[in-house]
Amino acid sequence: MKTCVSGSSGFIGKHLTEALADKGIDVFAYPRELLTDPLESARFLEDIKPDYIFHLGAYGNMFSQQDEDQMLASNIFGTHILLQSSEKIPYKAFVYVSTSSVYGTKDKPMKETDVCDTDTYYGATKLSAELLCKAFAKKYNKPVTILRPFSLYGGGEASFRFIPTVIDKIRTGNVLNLEPSTNHDWTYVKDFTNACIVVAEKIQQARGRAINVGTGNQYTNIEVVGKIETIMGKKASIQETLNMREFKVQSWVADNTVIRSLGWKPKMDLISGLKETINAYTKQESQA
Repeated sequence: MKTCVSGSSGFIGKHLTEALADKGIDVFAYPRELLTDPLESARFLEDIKPDYIFHLGAYGNMFSQQDEDQMLASNIFGTHILLQSSEKIPYKAFVYVSTSSVYGTKDKPMKETDVCDTDTYYGATKLSAELLCKAFAKKYNKPVTILRPFSLYGGGEASFRFIPTVIDKIRTGNVLNLEPSTNHDWTYVKDFTNACIVVAEKIQQARGRAINVGTGNQYTNIEVVGKIETIMGKKASIQETLNMREFKVQSWVADNTVIRSLGWKPKMDLISGLKETINAYTKQESQA
């Protein structure tokens, strides 16, 4: 069994690669530069002939990634190239990892049937790629599915992301700038990679669909900080800061009915996942 993973060097990609390898599946990293080279991309896939393709490669999901041309090139044209160059490959499943950002802001749990009214470039390019995936699947009768992850966290995440930052500020005693009331549906990264595998294995039920992956529970930033403080046994030095991002998220939570109907459910509650995450960072620091 062979799998090709684009974005394999990223936060999610590393965890997915590890999960697939643990199942005895051969994993081939899809080189990022091939997302701009359709001929070499086709040759690469023809040489491998993967049974599964997971497309995680993207640009714009980090606050520092603001180049709009790069978002268009990576998220839309890159996805187009990977889809088209895989058309002759008789794979069992193609899983495109999108984002919950395609929904825009909502005041209730986000359902796959909701209108997607994102007003960010990142969300717009990811939604465009979703539409390409659906059109490609229909035109060529290919087993393609789309996952919309909510707020992922876990060991190996970039140090400037929210949860790693909170852990570091509590550990060092430095001031934590915090917008306290923003909400997220925090989903442990290994639960998400398990969802990737579940939909690939159940592609007949998942094909052609966009599917949420989230816990169905949301927590404010201050609630997350409180849980980390309890685990670490140390208080954070907090400086409340408003409007740190473009918008303040008052509600951001998944309706996960569809993914649960496929047999998936989160194994980690927030406390358990945070403990695992803190342990991973502690281990990383001890080895540095």
